[in-house]
Amino acid sequence: MDPFFGFGALAVFVGGAVAAAYARDRASGEDRFARSLSEATEKRTADLRDGDVAKVKGTVVLVGETKSPLSDRPCAAYSIVIQVPAPDIGWLTLTTEARAFDFLLTDDSGSARVDTSAAQVKLADASVIELDTPAARVHADYLAMKANVTLPKDARVIESILGADTEAVVVGYANREPDPDRRDGGTYRARATRGVLSGRASAPLRIKAVRTQDKTKGKAKQ
Repeated sequence: MDPFFGFGALAVFVGGAVAAAYARDRASGEDRFARSLSEATEKRTADLRDGDVAKVKGTVVLVGETKSPLSDRPCAAYSIVIQVPAPDIGWLTLTTEARAFDFLLTDDSGSARVDTSAAQVKLADASVIELDTPAARVHADYLAMKANVTLPKDARVIESILGADTEAVVVGYANREPDPDRRDGGTYRARATRGVLSGRASAPLRIKAVRTQDKTKGKAKQ
């Protein structure tokens, strides 16, 4: 996968051994993500069949009123990244938080429901905003505490979202379910079906935003 998740300053906060393990784990995860995106068979939503491991490219349609925690933006997924200045390399990621919500993925053949209960999300190319508010700082302190690291005053908080109408690639296990919004003609109460993409604990669903948007600075809710 194109990297989305070095060293130097990180050792000051978590120690060299922990930093090395963190970097190795991240690189390994990125490799697995990249392979899943490149090796899966690309399909349209209408062609998904039970048991497929498929890659589908489409447009995100939100289901319900799900929002990001810091900027309060409607989204199907969000990622919060805490970064610290690092000599020679610019900014170094200290810790992250991500969450996805179920959504629909549409293409020219129809739509599929994306079950995000076991999902890995890459939002580096999605809608990004750098936040400098009390709420963002409190959340950053909380994430740093969970990661057992010390957060310096010059750390920055970046929130990315997978918003409505964003183009995305989803890789997961496919099956079909009754489509609540459609009926087949000809048979009384016969239901059309739609595809579902989901993941497993050992093989999470992969979601990647592919439409790049401008990175901006902004304010979140207080």
